[in-house]
Amino acid sequence: MKAFYKLFAILFVFAAVNVNAQQLTTPMDLRVTNPITIAGSFADYGYPTDWGPVTLAATIEAPLVWGYDATDSLGCTPITTDLTGKIALIRRGACSFSLKAYHAQAAGALGTIILNHTYDADGGGIVNMLGGDSLAAVNTPAAFLTRDDGDLILAELDNGNAVTAAFFIPVIDNAHTMYHYAVPSSQILTLDEMDITVYNNSNHDETNVVATIEITDPNGVVTTLTENVSTISANTDSTISFLSTYTPVDTGVYNAVFTVVADSATFSNETLSQEFKITEYTYANDNGNSIGSITPSGFDQTFRYDVGNFFFTENAGTVTHVSFGLEVPDSIDGETLDIILYDATGIDLNVAGVDYSDFTTIGFTSYTVDAATMAGNDTVVVELSPFIGSAIDLIADGTYLITVQYDALNSAAGNASPPNYLHSSPTSYEFVSSIVYTDQLYTGGWGGDWNPILRLHLDGFVSTVGTENVAVLDNAKINVFPNPTTDFVTVDLELESISKNVEVKITDVNGRVLSTQNFSNVQNDKFTFDVKSYAAGNYFIRVQTEEGFKTKHFTVIK
Repeated sequence: MKAFYKLFAILFVFAAVNVNAQQLTTPMDLRVTNPITIAGSFADYGYPTDWGPVTLAATIEAPLVWGYDATDSLGCTPITTDLTGKIALIRRGACSFSLKAYHAQAAGALGTIILNHTYDADGGGIVNMLGGDSLAAVNTPAAFLTRDDGDLILAELDNGNAVTAAFFIPVIDNAHTMYHYAVPSSQILTLDEMDITVYNNSNHDETNVVATIEITDPNGVVTTLTENVSTISANTDSTISFLSTYTPVDTGVYNAVFTVVADSATFSNETLSQEFKITEYTYANDNGNSIGSITPSGFDQTFRYDVGNFFFTENAGTVTHVSFGLEVPDSIDGETLDIILYDATGIDLNVAGVDYSDFTTIGFTSYTVDAATMAGNDTVVVELSPFIGSAIDLIADGTYLITVQYDALNSAAGNASPPNYLHSSPTSYEFVSSIVYTDQLYTGGWGGDWNPILRLHLDGFVSTVGTENVAVLDNAKINVFPNPTTDFVTVDLELESISKNVEVKITDVNGRVLSTQNFSNVQNDKFTFDVKSYAAGNYFIRVQTEEGFKTKHFTVIK
């Protein structure tokens, strides 16, 4: 069996970051149940990270009202409105999230929904809620919505319509089918680890439990898989694993619908869907539904922000390109992002180290953000260069990590803003799927199942409309020697015309910049760098000219 590494828990929590593990361990959906015009689940919402209840015994459904008598409410002072039996609507700002929820709870509210005060287009978005005042006193659930989503609710309230919301406890959750949202047709995996978690929140045992998956392929053909469980005890949960397997065949979108039934009607009204794709050449963990960016709040302390995705291979293949996106390129205009592909085969991803040193570099490139040409909320395609040899070859049954890396300490312009990498709405995977690097490397990525829009493309991929290819310096125009070396390394440039500005940067395999030098009026020139103080190992040397850029590697031996 392929050596996948299951994600047993959210693998990081630290106070400097605003997207941490959720305090509530009971799976919960945030829903509007009335009026029908806006009824449904909010796929993306923020949650308390260090305050509020740890578990919920049952669904809470109640009228949703402003905290202060039908007016926009901050909730920073005690609420005198009687909120008994209601869910309070509170606006973000002026005080801590936990204090707002405490004031609503003290007025009788069964729960609190906090709305952002800024629209997504103006830098709003999802925020997970760190506690402050009164955090230990809050025992009712809370959730955070964007201003954009909140306006749907407010339109109804402003028109005098009653709105009902629910902190909904599902009876089925954590459905798993494919290992990635998108998998190239040459890498199709047999789905042999499909499962679903079933929660019996009742006070009686559930007997003759039957779980079903109906998988509809791109041609409309339905395959039904079933699994039987004799009993799920009262107030317990059970993960039902499907012994039957499924192998996709055709390219296109597949839809898997999970249902569970038993002797009682506890599970009969619940279904859960999961979509996946077979593509021609592209791997992706994101589901294509962009929620904008997720950024670390402690960037002014770490100055580092990388994201990455793991991908598993079934067969050998060759990587050629990578694509990623930024929400607002202007915020890091002129800054350079390093894009590095690692071989992580054989590494236990649950116990990986604090940096990339456990992995082996096999591909790399760099991308300098040009806000004039890079569209916001869109993807850019860049070509990867092999670290060794003439191609980036993948082995069968391999594990690979593609990363986009940024270290503001290396910013020539003194930038203090983190890259706003695009992410998609949550998709749950049974196995480790992503990483975040801030003060260190965290395998498991952001808590909340958000995945960076960071895709890997195999040989045969052709970039489509809406993407941008980056000018790459021809190999004939640059030579790095001697390689390997012990004391010095020389960059020999032979450009077609004079480049007014040339930057040469040397980094180690963890992206740490060791040297940056700038040169003027360069055409046919050689530049020598002293590397005798470098430890034995592999290094990158990146050359940016007006004709394009090129990253090459060299090895220091002792």
